[in-house]
Amino acid sequence: MKINRDETIKATIIDAANRVFQKWGLNKTTMEDIAKAAGKGKSTLYYYYTSKEEIFYTVMSQSIGKIIDASRSKMADEKTASGKLRAYIVTLTEEVRKIASLYDIVRGEISEKPKLINQIRSEFDTQEIDLISALVESGIQSGEFRKYSGSEIASIAYVITCATRGLLRDLYIDNAVSYDSERIHILIDLFFHGIKR
Repeated sequence: MKINRDETIKATIIDAANRVFQKWGLNKTTMEDIAKAAGKGKSTLYYYYTSKEEIFYTVMSQSIGKIIDASRSKMADEKTASGKLRAYIVTLTEEVRKIASLYDIVRGEISEKPKLINQIRSEFDTQEIDLISALVESGIQSGEFRKYSGSEIASIAYVITCATRGLLRDLYIDNAVSYDSERIHILIDLFFHGIKR
């Protein structure tokens, strides 16, 4: 029973923290703010989490999980590996866009915390590379993609992740340009066809 109670308390804390971070950002938010929003004492927060950064990491990890789940769901609707990859990239960009708009305040602040950025990026990279590797393998098995070795598949997944991430950073995180589906579709087209005639 204790595990269920602990999980319920942690979920309450994370839900409250999510709201507080969206309202005040990472820098202005305190453990006391999160405790108050969760209806808990600060000692309860410190029992489960060592800092607001750890709580923020947990909030972001859950968001990443939701992005991956939404992408998998859209991919499942597609019959071909190409269609699955296209669905993944389009869904990924849409879901990241939602999170970026929710965390508008945090976007500027998080650049001051490279260790936290690296933790979040590592979490996302691992899940994304695994998903894309499996997708490429299925495309090879179905004969849709040409054959690659295991190390080449890992490299392809890494390159797709990096290219997609670079576009996402410009579109949403650095806020350099507004949402541009044409750039996303050009990226997808390059994956499948390259730029040669």
